[in-house]
Amino acid sequence: MRSSTRRRLLGASAVLLAAGCNQIFGIEAGNLVPDPIIANEGGADVPTPDVVNNPDSPQPPPDSSGTDTTPVPTTIVDLALGQSSTCVALSTGVVRCWGGNMYGQLGNGTTVDSPNTPVTVKKLTNVKRIAGGLEHVCALLADTSVSCWGSDGARQIGVLTNDPCNCVSTPADVGLLATDAGTLAISAGGFMSMALRGPLYHWGGWTAGGGSTNAPTAYSLGGDTVDEAHAGDNLACYRTGGTIKCWGLYDDAGELGRGVFGAGDPTPAAVVNITDWQQFSIGNDHTCGLRTNGEVWCWGSGAFGKLGTAAANLPKCNNNAPCSDVPLKVSLNGKATAVAVGDSTSCALLSDQSVWCWGTNTYGECGHPAPVVDAPPTQSDVSNVVQLVLNGRHVCAVLSDYKTLKCWGRNDMGQLGYNASGSSIVPTSVIY
Repeated sequence: MRSSTRRRLLGASAVLLAAGCNQIFGIEAGNLVPDPIIANEGGADVPTPDVVNNPDSPQPPPDSSGTDTTPVPTTIVDLALGQSSTCVALSTGVVRCWGGNMYGQLGNGTTVDSPNTPVTVKKLTNVKRIAGGLEHVCALLADTSVSCWGSDGARQIGVLTNDPCNCVSTPADVGLLATDAGTLAISAGGFMSMALRGPLYHWGGWTAGGGSTNAPTAYSLGGDTVDEAHAGDNLACYRTGGTIKCWGLYDDAGELGRGVFGAGDPTPAAVVNITDWQQFSIGNDHTCGLRTNGEVWCWGSGAFGKLGTAAANLPKCNNNAPCSDVPLKVSLNGKATAVAVGDSTSCALLSDQSVWCWGTNTYGECGHPAPVVDAPPTQSDVSNVVQLVLNGRHVCAVLSDYKTLKCWGRNDMGQLGYNASGSSIVPTSVIY
């Protein structure tokens, strides 16, 4: 459920591209280890214990001098997925990444892939949140500055580079103005990045007007207070209170949720019919949202069953493909606390910490032996989940001890993080 005092930008990746959004959480004043983390985005948060002092975990007694000298175990404070890579932010303040590295998205100063073997991102300490786009990653630091690395072909890193690969293989400060309020939250989309620090800033290859921006630029949102925001490949949305507003280059699959199919629109407008949204996640061309009553509703392209309804049972949109221009309810076996979406798969985290997924299961993204396409909402083979992130065609989940990380789905670049080749339908523990 949503923290009562925090604004946030959740992700793709479900990233956003990632298709999908990685979920990123903001920082409360005076508290750099927020009480909740979920997902996305992403990647929706659920209440979680303090990641350092969990009262439900066994606590070692102090030594004879009365001072506890036992090292604090390393825990996961955030999770970000790219199309072919995975990163974790740890309680030690560092970030570890593995998988594909064609654009330097592992942040270790090279463009050499590191399948299944985690590497430490250079130049970063005191990291509090991370967000993954298609092939880039951004980090929110304790001093509220933001650094990004990876593909910069659309200037989603926020810096100009003359590197032939159009990439930055070590983190670069994006240069948000020091006169602004401190950064509250970050998000990364396919070719775009966002930061919430009073105004909602964006940089990268897709903007409200369809152009690009080389440096952080503030959106003009008509005075709306932004509580959450995500960017996809060709659309973006933000939540203000219980209303979600979207805009984008296209609407031929109903991805703007306005009750009509048509051309894109650079002006944010409300998703129709529902005004009690609590959290949402954007995929490649579809979006799913969580309502305050625990229901999940989705809209946009319905190909492969990613809206939670069999494609054959959906209306046809302008391109004669299955879709819905209004939110449709997803049938789940309980109340959800978070939703996260990827390219063609959607998942929900339920209040019992179980995960349910639907849509494409080509690479095992649903985490269970469901049909390859049009998989109905079915429980994944993982439990005790507190954070869930999709991006592209793989999924990762942080378990309730904040140490165990399980991943499943596509593994062509070793993004699942364990010593095996090929995709996996089984959520498997990762050594990071």
